[in-house]
Amino acid sequence: MSDIPQAMSLPRARDGMAVPIGLAGVAVAAAVVVSEPALGWAGVLVAALFGITVALGGALFAAIFAATSATWWLPIRSAPLAIAGTLVVPALLLGLFVALGVGAVYPWTDPDIVAASHTLHAKAGWLNHSF
Repeated sequence: MSDIPQAMSLPRARDGMAVPIGLAGVAVAAAVVVSEPALGWAGVLVAALFGITVALGGALFAAIFAATSATWWLPIRSAPLAIAGTLVVPALLLGLFVALGVGAVYPWTDPDIVAASHTLHAKAGWLNHSF
């Protein structure tokens, strides 16, 4: 028998609820984006950034302890690795926001508004979609 503890297994009792709850959240977010675009896209942006932060935190936690060869975290390693594995979902949300929702949240992405404002025209180098 090895001295290294084995990873704990997470309970699977609520696995069946993850997909319906996720789909309900997507439906609510889509309804808000359609009815109130500025509010809905701002919510998508906040959710995406929060999710990216949490996933990167799990990845950083795992990377630090793997780099230092720590053994005390081995029984719980599945938790930060699972959290880090969710990085794709908020990254896709952020990409969706950048592709479709930037104009609803940030008015300076509209060239007509920039042309009408001297202040925004002076800051056009920084306040553009490609920067």
